[in-house]
Amino acid sequence: MSSKRRSAKPKKPAKKASADAELDEYYPIVEGRAYVYRYESAEWPQKSTATMRVKGVSQAGRKTTATWEETNPDPPDPSMPSVRSWKIERSGKGVLEGDKDWSYWVIRTPLKKGASWQRDDGTTFMIVSLAERVEVPAGVYENCLRVTYENENTGTGERYYAKGVGLVRSIQRGEWIPYDYWLESVRQEEPGAASSAAAGGPRLMVRKGQGG
Repeated sequence: MSSKRRSAKPKKPAKKASADAELDEYYPIVEGRAYVYRYESAEWPQKSTATMRVKGVSQAGRKTTATWEETNPDPPDPSMPSVRSWKIERSGKGVLEGDKDWSYWVIRTPLKKGASWQRDDGTTFMIVSLAERVEVPAGVYENCLRVTYENENTGTGERYYAKGVGLVRSIQRGEWIPYDYWLESVRQEEPGAASSAAAGGPRLMVRKGQGG
């Protein structure tokens, strides 16, 4: 009897990186990672260097939660605490930042040009590019995610996220405190390391006269 030749099974196409995996690259949450930023504003008399640390990372399924700890020994506004913190949550829906008094999505999926969402106060966020080139003291980053935000009553801003790093550049204008800040360096600290030096620059969309 002649043997029948078996037809070769078609190869399955390589799986594309999931939206979750791509989001993880643009907004990595790594215990003990410290980001040093340089920031300045027309509202402040001096330039400052500061650091933000990731602490208390936990994961449940696809949801990762942690705390941003921000310390600033020389805050631009005396009413601002030298140490403060807030929660972050990354899931398939995006990245949510906040505490008991405020929260909003800083990034939302799907990660594609033109995708937009709104905050409760009417501020509109939009992904305008996933191919930005950003040059900051920490280095040159290609294919960055650029997110803009705008509120017709209070101002505009934009943020740039680099794969494998996170936030590398942020700009804000308008009735919110105007500022610029750039990533100066990134380092990995031992989990639980004591806060020293300074921490991240002003949080997104701080209003004039407020220490947000």
